[in-house]
Amino acid sequence: MENTEIMISIGEMAQRFNTTIQTIRWYEKELDLKLPRNELGQRIFGKAEIELFEKIFFLKEQGLNLKAIKKILENDSVIEQSPQTDVAVKDNSREIALYNNFIDYMETFRSQLLDEIRHESYQSRISIIDTINEVKEEIAATSQSFERVDKFIEEWRQKQKISPKKSFLSRIFRK
Repeated sequence: MENTEIMISIGEMAQRFNTTIQTIRWYEKELDLKLPRNELGQRIFGKAEIELFEKIFFLKEQGLNLKAIKKILENDSVIEQSPQTDVAVKDNSREIALYNNFIDYMETFRSQLLDEIRHESYQSRISIIDTINEVKEEIAATSQSFERVDKFIEEWRQKQKISPKKSFLSRIFRK
C-alpha cells in the first residue's frame, strides 16, 4: 500500500508559516529535530512535522525562546531528551511561571498606564477648553471696546455734518 501522506518541501513549509527557509533550518539545528529526508537528502515535511512546527511557532509567538521550546518538546517527548534535561525541565516550569508573572505585571502596568493617559488627556482637554474660553472672553471685551470707539467716531462725524466748525483762519478773517 502506498503512502498517501502529502509531503512538502522546506520552501513550501517556509511559505506555510510565513517565514524563511533559514529559520526552518535554524529551528531544526537548535531544537535537535530529526527531520525526514528524501533520497536526495532534502528535508521533507509530512503531517507530523507540520504539526510540530505549528507548535513551535505557537510557542514562539507566546514569547518563549528556543531553549524553553526545546525543553517543552523534550518534556512532551516530541524530541529526545539530552542527559541533563531532567533538571532543565524542572527549571522550565519556573521560567514559565516567571514569564506568566511578567505577562500579568505588564498587563497591569499597561492598564494603569492607559488609565493615566486617559486622565491626563482629559485634564489637558479641560485646560485647553478653559484657555479657549478665556481668549474668547478677551476677544469679546476687546470687540466691545472697538465698538464703543467706532460709535464715538460715528457720533463725532454726525456732529461735524450738522454744525461744521470753521477753521482757525476762517474765523480770523470772518468769511
